[in-house]
Amino acid sequence: MSDAHEAPKEPKEKDTRTDGELRDDIARSREQLASTLDALEYKFDIPARLPEFVETGKRSAAKLWDDNPLLVIGVGVGVAVAVIGAIVGGIVLRRRDEFEL
Repeated sequence: MSDAHEAPKEPKEKDTRTDGELRDDIARSREQLASTLDALEYKFDIPARLPEFVETGKRSAAKLWDDNPLLVIGVGVGVAVAVIGAIVGGIVLRRRDEFEL
């Protein structure tokens, strides 16, 4: 859809590349496109990259433990308390509902 108030476009310069230069440019563009597609395929192939993610997580956890073990222990205790609290809360709510019937 063209805007009636749009300024006229400048005429394009004539392409002065030879047939060989055009073929080389096309081949280069194809190589770049193939490289980009390969990179995207790698980036979105999560199952194939899972070992890489696991290894990165292990290194991060080991570094965090080395830097501040008390923080890791505190977070672990906090997560354990939250999980146990959720389980106990679910049991209490279920039993309360049974007694109200």
